[in-house]
Amino acid sequence: MRLPKVVGNYEIQDLLGQGNYGEVRRARHLRTEKCYAVKIVRREFIASRHFGMDIRREMSILMAMDHPNIIRFHDVCVGEEHIFIIMDLAANGDLFSFVANCGPLPEWRARSYFSQLADAVTYCHSRGVYHRDLKPENILLTDEYRTLEVADFGFAAVIDKHYDVHPLLRTNCGSPHYCAPEVWNNERKGGYDGSKADAFSCGVILYCMLVGAQPFHDSSVDLILAKVNRCEFDVPATVSAAACDLVEGLLRRDPNCRINLTQAMLHPWTSGKALAKPELLKTLHEARAHTA
Repeated sequence: MRLPKVVGNYEIQDLLGQGNYGEVRRARHLRTEKCYAVKIVRREFIASRHFGMDIRREMSILMAMDHPNIIRFHDVCVGEEHIFIIMDLAANGDLFSFVANCGPLPEWRARSYFSQLADAVTYCHSRGVYHRDLKPENILLTDEYRTLEVADFGFAAVIDKHYDVHPLLRTNCGSPHYCAPEVWNNERKGGYDGSKADAFSCGVILYCMLVGAQPFHDSSVDLILAKVNRCEFDVPATVSAAACDLVEGLLRRDPNCRINLTQAMLHPWTSGKALAKPELLKTLHEARAHTA
């Protein structure tokens, strides 16, 4: 990809990675010298019906978002051959690389990350935005690994609050390891609930942080999807009972039995109450058994 060295007020620098529709590079503001991430997309993609719609939707979503755990849109520059989308620079990489390098995270850190993730995704849902591609690769780390930011809204659905189920939520999309069963198995002819599908993905991410591996893994996509469809996974004994309970609540096959993210944030493990009052976990089990 041949790129200009300067676009608008930004100097284009080293390659950081690849997004759904283009590469991501570091960009330095010429006046302030502050560094940003720039997503670089060929103009021919913008002009195409399919890719262009996804990219324009992602830009409009990012411009409307205002949350400390969602990547911020700053600027857009138009070149002869490319569109340059200027966003926050996550100096500490993504969550996937962090877990791959460090292994299972201590539960205090996993709790902090999960709380930020759930709060950000709940914020999106309150504005009719459903991410549909939540995975560790799309979660960026900043502030010396203390803060995460949700990124890459290329597959997101935006729903008008006047509709119960938007046609867009019948689309199979996302990554097999992290998608909810109902997204892929087409059992729900009326579509699927985006908030419940995102909650499932958050549960997979939580599992990855606690265990250092994916819950649904196999040698082929078909075998992975079969495991996802059965919600077939094991939680190692190294994971606390409270954390295990939360993971199992989020990774339920039936979306109607799956806990939502608001419930997940109030869960004894997330709130820290399980540490002080283990009997709360027993109460939660009893309440869930009563409503099952």
